[in-house]
Amino acid sequence: MICRLATRACCSALALVAALTLGAPRAHATACSELPVLLVVQDRSGSMADVPDPSSSDSKWDIAASVVPQVLNQYNNQFQFGLMYLPGSSDACDPGYIDQPVPSTANDIANSYSNTGPQGATPTAQSLAVATQYLNSLNLNVPAYILLITDGMPNCNGSLNGSSCTCTVSGGACDPNQGGTNLDCLDDTDTEDASAAAYAAGYPVYVVGFGDASTAGNNKTVLDGIASNGGTGHAYSANNQSQLDTQLNTIVGSVGSCCMNICVQGQTNCDPNGNVTQCVLLPSGCLGWGTPSSCGSGTTCSNGSCQSCTGTCAPGSTQCGFFGDLETCVADANGCTDWTSDFCPSGSTCSGDSCQSCASTCTAGETQCQGDTLYTCTTDYEGCTSWQASSCGYGSVCSVSGGNAACVACNTACSAGSQTCADAQTSELCVADNLGCTTWQTASCGAGQTCSGGSCNECNACNVGDWRCAGNGPQTCVDLGNGCTGWQDAQPCAAGQICQAGACVDCSGQCNVGDVQCDGNGVQTCEPQAGACNAWVTTQTCGNNELCSGGACCQNTCEDGDVECGPNGEVLTCVGSAGSCPTWQASSCGAGSTCIAGACAMPCTTTNELSSCPAGYQCQTSAQGSFCVVPGGSGNSNGNGSGSGNGSSGAGGTTSSGGTTGSGSSGTTTSTSGGAAGSTGSTASTGHGSATAGVGSGGNHVTAGGSCSSAGGDAMASIFALGLVLARRRRR
Repeated sequence: MICRLATRACCSALALVAALTLGAPRAHATACSELPVLLVVQDRSGSMADVPDPSSSDSKWDIAASVVPQVLNQYNNQFQFGLMYLPGSSDACDPGYIDQPVPSTANDIANSYSNTGPQGATPTAQSLAVATQYLNSLNLNVPAYILLITDGMPNCNGSLNGSSCTCTVSGGACDPNQGGTNLDCLDDTDTEDASAAAYAAGYPVYVVGFGDASTAGNNKTVLDGIASNGGTGHAYSANNQSQLDTQLNTIVGSVGSCCMNICVQGQTNCDPNGNVTQCVLLPSGCLGWGTPSSCGSGTTCSNGSCQSCTGTCAPGSTQCGFFGDLETCVADANGCTDWTSDFCPSGSTCSGDSCQSCASTCTAGETQCQGDTLYTCTTDYEGCTSWQASSCGYGSVCSVSGGNAACVACNTACSAGSQTCADAQTSELCVADNLGCTTWQTASCGAGQTCSGGSCNECNACNVGDWRCAGNGPQTCVDLGNGCTGWQDAQPCAAGQICQAGACVDCSGQCNVGDVQCDGNGVQTCEPQAGACNAWVTTQTCGNNELCSGGACCQNTCEDGDVECGPNGEVLTCVGSAGSCPTWQASSCGAGSTCIAGACAMPCTTTNELSSCPAGYQCQTSAQGSFCVVPGGSGNSNGNGSGSGNGSSGAGGTTSSGGTTGSGSSGTTTSTSGGAAGSTGSTASTGHGSATAGVGSGGNHVTAGGSCSSAGGDAMASIFALGLVLARRRRR
């Protein structure tokens, strides 16, 4: 059966039932697409360096380092493994950390055990919380289990009362009045809560107590409480290597519900203990590593086969290991040598290739100051004491009171950089040290000087009633009453004001630094002024053929808002913006249309003097074709082109939008195509046809002929109407 994430509690209960009915043979596991997770939480506190019981010659750590990977190797095809150590690496009470993340193999875990060792205390509650957070971060869709292997009682809770708590060490070591620490108090309640929280998140917590201390007194009850709250009923106990192997097999074998093939049948490999294993079909129903076989004398397993071993050390030689442990060179049953590690007994440390009694340099709990550093005497996992340094933070100093040293907040009586006068002859400057602590630093005024405004000045440094600026505030010269004059601070300037010539000036309406504007034909930039408001300063004068537009010098190509027609019949509009020069921007007319006088005009046709233009427009023919235009537009000022249109007109001027009379001759001139519109003014000619719109060649501006001023114009209108009647009759 494969448990889904939503039914972890159900799976946990089933696993517990299986764990309690281990007398029955293990069921044939089903194949699964993804393996469940088993996170081993290994206690590596300092007491793991001790033997599990008096009859054992190996430490609890050495036994765990051998048994745990060996058991996990048997279930490599039924779990994804992970490994956490507690405590962490930087402090005795640091929460545990993930050393081998999911998924790791039994070999990964075996290598990890060989690269670390016992140290520190037993922060079980904090470590279970970290384990839960880690499993949550994996967003698993398969069951996950926590396997806690510990040899001691949980501690490291700094909120407990050391004078009244149950102490995990003997001799009143928890009582601060006897040089102890409350970090050694039994932390059973928080640990049970952390185990319950893991179970509530879907991760059952199995507990193995290793060593005779785990079953002494009330200790078994504490471990049972952790397991019970973790949803697994009770803790398992082991006092030697054989029992640890049995209990781990009991737990791991009971929760495995499915399996996966992890190797190719017939393949060989080396197990964590240096034996050769072969890939076989296991009772679980999947391919995995079978029963290991040891190599012969003088050989060891390498790359899945027995190879001749090379001696790495001389049997019986010793050396000090990285963790202060004593390493001894031993030969295995095959005659191959390697280093094994054993931690020195409590109260001793490894020195000169042997365990030596440690010389305690201080009394546990003692404190002292060295400069701004606080030193505290602590006891390590070997029972040796030493000074541990911790720097006081910014804004605090190390201070001794009543024989005890501590970091305390430092004096900040003044603001760094401020000045004052202690008396008429002494100035004071507030200075800060590298920790941010401030103090007044005094200086005596010289001969002929007196202190005023926080500094030493000449005795008669100013005239009474004078004003000046100091920083952003005015100072006035006063009689100091000792025969000297000096400067005295007045009310500082308000927000939006500056001090100028001894007075506060309102700068609320000043320009913004960096803004630009045009002034005549030059560019001005807003710049800050020393002791004055921001001001406009001419920073560039535009050259010949340039003009200032939007705060920049530009080629005089056009004025913002101008319109005209482009060479391809598009409309050109002059567009400018602040800080940039105006440029022509083109917009095309629709299909068949073109630009006339800066606007798009529609094409038109004329049949029997009737045009296709809408009301208010006339059909005008030009070099570009015939287009609808509005009569009465403004024309250019050339005034010397011949009129053109659908009727006849007088040569010369046509009517524009108003003005004085332009030049023109009377007569009946037949119209031609081309000519520019006439000059401004009313038409002087009298003719027999109505003047029509003309398209000038200069600037492409449209003009329109005005009404004839003579009676002949009215007569022509009558003739035009008669012609329309006759044309209609002919069409009938």
